[in-house]
Parts: sequence; C-alpha cells; structure tokens
Amino acid sequence: MENTNTKPHNQLYWKSRKVICKNSDCQRTKGMTPEQITEAGIPHQGYGYCSTCYGTLKKEGKLESANKNYRQEEIKKYKLIGERIRLAREIQGISVRKLAKDVGYRSTSSLTYIEMGQKRIQLTELEKLSDSLKRDMNYFFGLEASLPDFKTFLRDLYQELDNEEIEEIEKFVQRIMKSKQADMLLKQFAS
Repeated sequence: MENTNTKPHNQLYWKSRKVICKNSDCQRTKGMTPEQITEAGIPHQGYGYCSTCYGTLKKEGKLESANKNYRQEEIKKYKLIGERIRLAREIQGISVRKLAKDVGYRSTSSLTYIEMGQKRIQLTELEKLSDSLKRDMNYFFGLEASLPDFKTFLRDLYQELDNEEIEEIEKFVQRIMKSKQADMLLKQFAS
C-alpha cells in the first residue's frame, strides 16, 4: 500500500516543532514563518538550525561552541533565578525543607538544585515559590517591580491619613524638589 502522506518526516517534525533557524545569518530562513519554511521544504536538522546551517557550523567546528555559548547563557539565567530564590528564602528565615514542602517537592534536593542553578524550574513551580516567598515574579528574573506612585505609597504607609493630608504632603515634597532643581540650575549657570 502506498503512503498517502506526501510530506517527508522531517517536514512534519519541523512543523510540529515550529523552530526557525537560530542562525541570524541564515539566508534560507531569514524572515520566514515556520509554515513558510515547511512549505519551502527546508528540513530541520537539530539544535534549532536548518540543515544547511547545521552542516556548515559542524564542518567549521563552530556547532559545539555555538551550543556551548547558548547553554552558558541559559545556565546564567537559571543561576540568577536560583540565587534570588535562595536569597528570598534566607531573608524570610525559611528552611529549604519547609519551602520544599510548601511548594510540593517530595524532597529538598529539587529545591537545592534549583537554588544552585543546576535544575530547570517550570513556570508553575516558580509561581508557587513566588506565593510562598511573598515575592513578585519579576524579582526572580532580576527585574524589580515598579514602584507605586507617591500618593499610593503614602496611603499604604500612613493608612490613618485622609486624602487631603496626603495631598498636602505631596505638595510639600514637590516644593522641596522644585527648590532643589532651582538651586541646581543656579549652580550650573554660575559655573
């Protein structure tokens, strides 16, 4: 019996992976969508490269170094996340065992490997850690959460103050800032 599927296996694999060649200089796939690549019949070789770039990089001995550089960048990201988890855990005085139990790990070794950056962490796991450690998700990626505006900050800090009092404080701070800016301008013109 004849195969009714006209697409070669590698094209089906390529389409299912939806990977575009990660070589930025690739002339075969530049500006193409995964569907266009599949339609063009460009096979996917592995490591995220099209077959042409894969063969060229392998021949030139650059494939291992390209993948090594990519892997090192990935390791740096996981180490940053792990360091942030460990730091937040230590600041809150939570043991590895307690946090691992709160998040749902069977043992402490998973959390320990994550903190060392030696284990990939899933987004769902990071969300659980974020909740347990009372930290915004951005914190773990090295991105600090944006600060609230001044009025919101004052309302949170001094909950007993009403809106008029908060507005007076804000106006007072604005006057101070304007006078500082005026002083700086005078110093610049005097120089």
